[in-house]
Amino acid sequence: MRDASSDFSTTSPDVDRPISYQPTDGLSYDPSEAKYWDEEALGKEIERVFEVCHGCRMCFKYCDSFPTLFSAIDDEHDGEVRKLTPLDTERVMDACFQCKLCEVQCPYTPKLVHRYDAIRHRKHEQPHKLRLKVLEDPDRAGAMARASFGVANVMNRVGIHRWFMEKLVGIDRRKLLPDFTQTTFESWAKGAGLMDKGVGGEAVIFQTCYVQGNEPQIGMDTVEVLEKNGVDVRCEKGLECCGMPAWEGGNLELLRKKAHANLDRLMPHVEAGAKVIALNPTCSMMLRREYPELLDQHGLPELSREFSRVSRTVSSPHSGGRLQGTRPPSKDSRGYAGHRHGVLRSRWHARDDR
Repeated sequence: MRDASSDFSTTSPDVDRPISYQPTDGLSYDPSEAKYWDEEALGKEIERVFEVCHGCRMCFKYCDSFPTLFSAIDDEHDGEVRKLTPLDTERVMDACFQCKLCEVQCPYTPKLVHRYDAIRHRKHEQPHKLRLKVLEDPDRAGAMARASFGVANVMNRVGIHRWFMEKLVGIDRRKLLPDFTQTTFESWAKGAGLMDKGVGGEAVIFQTCYVQGNEPQIGMDTVEVLEKNGVDVRCEKGLECCGMPAWEGGNLELLRKKAHANLDRLMPHVEAGAKVIALNPTCSMMLRREYPELLDQHGLPELSREFSRVSRTVSSPHSGGRLQGTRPPSKDSRGYAGHRHGVLRSRWHARDDR
């Protein structure tokens, strides 16, 4: 068992001075910087951000990370952030599941968790290694499930199997797992001739791994709606998961591999003037925000920034007034709710357009 006391201490040598809210010299959100991978530098930022969270507490309602942090500070350490142990920090970080709701309010915590997990992944010190291995690559999981010819779907409903998965892999037996489809969206698109049109058109579908391997009907319905409204839609062979599951586990290398594969296939469409329609807001956020920050190959950050400006959710053609048989929600509408990552995407898009 690894020694948690060796990780990411928040103890500052200057214990008598109040913790400043100002960024420390350990601030880094760029994995290409050596400082990003420096545990002591990260420890300074963890201490500062935990102090900010301790004084604010607006995010107490979002996930277990914040109640875990506040309980440790209040109940175990007399309100002193500097008394938090590495194990306390690990519990806070592990309770985050990257919904990014807190980032809409405050920009600190999610990127700290990514940095923390990336360092742990590089050091091979993550807990739940098998669970991370299973979940970090949905493309691989989907291929294995399809190879079982439906057995995986059946077993995921068997109580004793779910108990075994919980004990071995750490996936809660009560979690409702989505079925895997035998016919992927890509297979359907090929049969429908959507991959034979070549580069160009008005829109290219980035179906995402969930639509590809679990709910291809979402993609089929999207294509039907767009074609009904006169949009020239194309599909591309070989698109992969956006990389978010890998990044949640700190696996930067796998994320970059998938990002490069997706950009190689989608950028020719973008350069020909097509818009990229991502069918999952989380994946759209990855394309728009994470790819430009995390890709290190020469030229790719610039390409991904161009990609991010044309990437849109499926509702975007609505802004041009082309969708027929529908009307946009009024300002007083009470029935419309956007996805949290769509809200986050819009917030940053508005900022970038200033």
